[in-house]
Amino acid sequence: MKRPVLTALLCGTVASAALVNGAPVETVHNGGGGDHLTINAAIASVDPGGLIQITEAADYTLSVTLDGGKSYTIEATVPGVISSGPWTADASLGNVDVTVRDFSIIRSAGTGPAIDLDQHLTNTVTLVLEDMIVRQTEGVGSGQALKLDDGVAGGAAMSVTATNTEFSITSADPNGEAVQIQSDVAQIENVTINMTNCDLSTGGGAAVRSDGGANQNWTFVGGSLTSPADQAFELDDPHPNSSFSFTDVTITAALEAVDAEELLDTNVTWVFDRCTLDCGGAAAATRVTDLRYANDPSNTITAYNNLIIVPNTGRGLHFEGSTTVAHHNTIVCTGALGDRALSSSAAGAYDFSNNIFQNFNDPVGGSTGTKTGNIIAGGSDDTSAGGDRIFTTIGALNLDGSFVPQPPSVAFAAGDPAIDDVVGNVDRNGSARPDPVATPPDVGCYETSSVPVTLDMFGVE
Repeated sequence: MKRPVLTALLCGTVASAALVNGAPVETVHNGGGGDHLTINAAIASVDPGGLIQITEAADYTLSVTLDGGKSYTIEATVPGVISSGPWTADASLGNVDVTVRDFSIIRSAGTGPAIDLDQHLTNTVTLVLEDMIVRQTEGVGSGQALKLDDGVAGGAAMSVTATNTEFSITSADPNGEAVQIQSDVAQIENVTINMTNCDLSTGGGAAVRSDGGANQNWTFVGGSLTSPADQAFELDDPHPNSSFSFTDVTITAALEAVDAEELLDTNVTWVFDRCTLDCGGAAAATRVTDLRYANDPSNTITAYNNLIIVPNTGRGLHFEGSTTVAHHNTIVCTGALGDRALSSSAAGAYDFSNNIFQNFNDPVGGSTGTKTGNIIAGGSDDTSAGGDRIFTTIGALNLDGSFVPQPPSVAFAAGDPAIDDVVGNVDRNGSARPDPVATPPDVGCYETSSVPVTLDMFGVE
């Protein structure tokens, strides 16, 4: 939604300057009808706390530098505003604190990212993006949509908060990420990435890649991560003391949906809730895993709830060395060529409850720890007990195309009530779980009411 700034007319001909936070609004008009011709000129002129408005639908081709030392907002008041030059931040003058909204940053010429943020030793960098398109459209070797780099040991905090924003790479560049944290100088520490209803996509590279760094905190709520030729979310080096949270996110990839297998991270937390992980597009020879990672024993909690992990050619989930994994109310399926729906190759305190593990080969393998109230279907080599229900055919589940159990299904009222009988607990659709209370919940990520129905037709019982 546009945010109009009202002006008043004096003597019928002269407009008074609009004020925001006590500062005059700076306008940018490519045709000369505003205070400035370029965005950079407006940045140099805007007062702390001020507002820059781009008032003409045009392509602003010059590069833009977000100067530090003052906070300000840049917005478009008309549709069709594009800035096609690269954007950078200069924190040498002080903290960078900028909000940008309601237009497109599309780097259509030259290599390099559309937005490039460098870390500073003492000054912070804070960027807020609202209702934006951030895109790199050049060919192979072009760069990223958003990149954080030039890390400094012990550097100041960096923060990117995006809402309703697209980050995309249109080329098939295998090194072109939608969002990347790159350790070209040193690993970047003290980073916060918050994305709400954002879509990240590439043509050849990972949707997200981080080359490592401590105290990185990533949060995704809604939106999607898509990579048709690579991993969707890839961590290449250790990220100690970091957290990664995904809620209502669809993650689709040709390789791993989420890949942190080579890491031995300390004090790391992963949370997935109501997400879909899909690397089902992988070739049969690839045999990839939807989600795989290795963690140091210092990690204490990794929570997976209400997920759908769809058919692939490898393993649905693979764990190595995590101290505590709580994996509840999830449907994990692998295809006819898949290895296992679930596997773990190192000892750990694994807690898998009220899940559906479906596979045409081996549903569950490795050292899987505690399993209660699960349905394990489609294989014959798992002989675990402890409350699990084991079926040699997946037909008993009767899942529809959206993986929702349909009657008759062995998933109904088959779960462990100790796991789900918690006030406020809900299923993937937000419905109360269990329903009704104090009854066995359905297994998987959907809850179907089991309240008996009494019909009174035409007043006749």
